Formats: sequence, structure tokens, C-alpha cells
Amino acid sequence: MSGAVVVGGGPVGLVAAILLKRKGFTVTLLERESELGGLMRSLPVIDGFEFDNGTRFVPRLGDVSLDADALAPRENWLEFNQLPSGSFFAGRFQAATGFLDINGLPDRAREAVEVGYFAAGGSGEDSETVDKYLRDRFGAAALDHVLAPALTKITGLAPHELSPGVAGLYGLSRLVMFSPERTRELKTDPVHDARLAFHSRDEGAPSDPSRVFRYPARGGIGLWAQRLEAIAREEGVTIRTGLAAEKVEPGTAGGARLTLTDGSLLDADRLVWSVPGALLLRAAGALPPGPPPRMTSGLALYHAVVDRPFATDLFYITNYDPAFASYRVTLYPNVQGTPMREGQYHLTVEVILNAHRSEAPPSAQIVDELARMGVLAPGTCVLAEAITHARQGFPLPTPGLAAQQKAHGERLAELFPDTLMLGRGQAGAFFLRDALGEVVRALA
Repeated sequence: MSGAVVVGGGPVGLVAAILLKRKGFTVTLLERESELGGLMRSLPVIDGFEFDNGTRFVPRLGDVSLDADALAPRENWLEFNQLPSGSFFAGRFQAATGFLDINGLPDRAREAVEVGYFAAGGSGEDSETVDKYLRDRFGAAALDHVLAPALTKITGLAPHELSPGVAGLYGLSRLVMFSPERTRELKTDPVHDARLAFHSRDEGAPSDPSRVFRYPARGGIGLWAQRLEAIAREEGVTIRTGLAAEKVEPGTAGGARLTLTDGSLLDADRLVWSVPGALLLRAAGALPPGPPPRMTSGLALYHAVVDRPFATDLFYITNYDPAFASYRVTLYPNVQGTPMREGQYHLTVEVILNAHRSEAPPSAQIVDELARMGVLAPGTCVLAEAITHARQGFPLPTPGLAAQQKAHGERLAELFPDTLMLGRGQAGAFFLRDALGEVVRALA
């Protein structure tokens, strides 16, 4: 029986380990942290409540059997074809759509953006940086007044330092502009349709029935990661936490030999690497010279329990306003349809840490922002609160990142031709659903 080693115990690594075991491999899963699940873990930081590392939903895995196993028992899971979300920008709360709405801008700035929009009229598809892409797509005024401040808040970098794809990653390839009636009229033209968003999520194309999101009826998203871990253990996957690959060498007959941080050796006929490829090059002593990729510093997460229902029934809100530290707010009772405890309502606020904002703001500031956003009803009191950090930063899409990743991939293919590189940031997958899809296509 062949032996496989999976490095990384997040959802991608867990799914890869299970699928390899079902293909007949003996499998060892390595995870540097003490727990599996990555960002899909839940945090019991306030007694009786489960919080997540920000807004997390379970996508379909693409493997029918494993998907069913991971959601057992099925009655414990809610399913959605659409996730009701809103946005906040320029002091305006837009409850009908998650796209950024410019209509909260002062009149002169809004009019300049609208005039510049018609003067631009391009797609920006041939641009090398996101500032040129957005200027060609929406005009200079939109870039200056709206998009550059939003992107700098999220990434910590100026638009000329970012590649065009970052606009799509953060929902900024379309904007809400004009009146609903004017938008409907303009969107009959494909050129405008590609750049403008409807003022309501209920307009336009119907939700895709194949795009399904799941969330536990009770508890947090970590239940899914725990279920995947239980399946892996039941099927005989050897799980070793608190260990990483310190040194990796090509095996004598293919595969790889790993020296772990505790000094032990592990031989793999099949190696699956679900963490950044640069770490494998470093462990192989083959990381090319050059600057490391620009990274976020992770997330500061403000968790709270309040005494009143929220002033909105949305699942989550994305705050693009650069005057606010809050980025995304998740309202768990709205997702689950009922509070965990009667009269107590819990939420999580994400603050992205980067060069623009390197430390978590005080909790009083976050509570004030929630009230100003219209999330908290007047008179709401905080019953309990906690701040945690998710230190897993991610590479920012700069123009040089794609070229660097391509060069790393070519070098890894030379050194470890039998190694399967999976996970976010590899094989073009940024979102979890795409990364999991790559796993299933490669191993099912």
C-alpha cells in the first residue's frame, strides 16, 4: 500500500487526506497548529456562544459521498442559495445589496463620479494594475473618491501597487450608481451591465441553484471542520498536530522525504502540499532570492453578545468606508433564525490588519461604529465581548505575485514532479469553494 503525506490541516488538507485514504493510500496529515480546521474553526470565547473567524459558510465539496458525510446529520444544517448581505460606504447603509453604493457621497463628488463614469466607458481588461483597470472602467473620479480609499482600507496598499484581479476579489468590479430606474435602463446595454450593479439583490439574474451555502442550525462553522476531522480519523488517517515539515527532499524513487520539526523522518510516495508553495521551496533549500510577497497581517476579530435584536435582518454587512475600522460584520442569529439564548444576540466584526491598520481598535470604537452603521438598535447594551486574532495573513495580489507564483510553481515541478500543490493561492484558487473544487478534481 502506498503512503501519502498531506501538509496542512485546513479544509483543503482534510478533504485531500480523506479522498486519498478512500483511494487506498495510507495517509498522514501534518498540521503546524494544535488544532485542525484553519479559518473554519469556531471560537468559544464567550460562554455558551460559538463565534467564527469572520464570515464563513460551507460550499459544496463536489464529491457527493463526502459532501453527504460531512453534513451528517443533515437536519443539523441550514442551506441557502443566496446570502442576504448589505454594504456601507460614505455614511450610507445599503441593505438591499452587498455592492458598494456611491449614492452616499456628497452631491459634488457623486456628480463627478457619474460624469467620469460615462467619460471612461472602458472595460480595463488589458490593465496591469488595478488603478488603471478601475480608471478605465469607472473614471478618475470614482477611483479617487471611492475605489482607492476602499482598496487601501482593505489591503493597506495603494491601487497602483495591486493587480487588476483584486477588484473582483473584493466585490469592486461593479458599483451601485444613479437611481434604480436609470440603472435598469443602462443595464440593457452589455457595456453598462458589466459595470453597474442593481440596487437590489432581488433584481437581475436569479440565484444559481447549483451554488449552495450551508451553516449549522446551532453552533458555529467549526462543526464542519470537526466533522471532516472525525471522518478522517474514522477512515484511518494518521493526524499529527503541532508539527511542520522543516526539511523536504526528493525521494529516491519519487515522492519526498520530510524531516519534521521534532526531528523525525517521514517518507511519502505521494506528497500533497496545501499550504503556500514558498514554504516547500524554503524547506527544500531552493527558495529563489527576492522580496517575499506583500501580505496582510491577518484579522482582528471583535466578538460580542448584545441584549437586543439587530436593526437589520441581513446575514452580513461589508463596510467599505475608510473612516471605519470595521470591514465585515456577521450576525449569527439572522443566519440561524434564532438566538443561541433568549434575549441574547451574538456577532463578529472583522478588522483587516495590514500596513494601513496594524493593530486592533478598542472595543468601544467598534461598538460605536456598529451603532453608526445602523446594525445595533438604539439603546442596545453589550453583555459580553472578546477580541481574538486570526494570524493567517494572505498574499496580496500585486503585479509581481502572479509571476512569482508561476516561477515557484515551475521550480517545484522540477524538484517534486509528483507533488500535488493545492489550496488557496495555488492553481488560481482564492476562494474556498474553488480550492475545494481543485482538490476533488485532482483526487476524487
